[in-house]
This record gives sequence, structure tokens and C-alpha cells, in this order.
Amino acid sequence: MKPSLLIGKHESITPLFQFFLKCFEVIIFQKKLNCQEEGDIIFSMRQYDEFSVAQAAKVLSDPIRLHILRLLKEGRREFYQSPVCSANAHAICPEDLKLGLGDISSSKLSYHLKELKDAGFIQECREGKRIYYLLQPDRFKSLIDSLRGFC
Repeated sequence: MKPSLLIGKHESITPLFQFFLKCFEVIIFQKKLNCQEEGDIIFSMRQYDEFSVAQAAKVLSDPIRLHILRLLKEGRREFYQSPVCSANAHAICPEDLKLGLGDISSSKLSYHLKELKDAGFIQECREGKRIYYLLQPDRFKSLIDSLRGFC
């Protein structure tokens, strides 16, 4: 049984609400596994971490997605053509990402951005009709924390 992963499918929810959703998912996950004791709950949490790490690994296994993440980490370049996002000067428009990625179709880029966004590695920032993307450092930190559980 895999958790339903409600987190990431809702664009406008607050971090506090995301926290409650995650707790709710863990409780449902525990009930499905028939956890009765504290040791069972810890085991369930480990299974949840394993699933979370596996999902993150799947998303990060694509070289195009890694290239997108690297471009987002580097931030805006002087040769990018779109206007600077007023909410965050480091945010990058998909058209500018296409410049950095080279020969990639808009639909393929859109697919990879959606996968990264759904997994929580990037966030979307809308400004008028334009969409910009930013890294989500907290997601990487939580992944690292989860990986530490395997050491």
C-alpha cells in the first residue's frame, strides 16, 4: 500500500495545511498497515520515508530534470530574454530555461517542470500571464534528512 500523496497536488495550500495533510496521510498509512504498537508506527514511518525517497529518486533520475534544477540553482543570466520576476529576481521563465537546455520542445519542458513541481523540488510563481520557476531548498533538505535515516 502506497500513501495517496496528496501533498504537491494542490497549488495554493499553505505549509501548515501541507503539514496536516502529511500527518493525515501517515495516519491513514498506519491504519492500512494495522499498526498497533509504537514499534509498528516507527516501522510505518520508515516505510513512508522509503517510499518518499524512492519517489524523489525516480524524479531526479532524469538528466533533463537535473539540468533544469542546475539552471534554476544558477539563477537568471544576463542573456535571458524574459522580464525579471518582481516577486523573486532569481526565478526563471520556461522560455529562458529552453535557452539553457538547448534543443527541447515546449511540451517536453512542460512535462519535466510538472514532474519536478509535483515532487516539490520547484515552485511556480505567476506574474500576470507569465510563469516563473524557483528551486524549493526545503524539499532537498527533507530528502537529505530522509536519506540520513538509511545510514
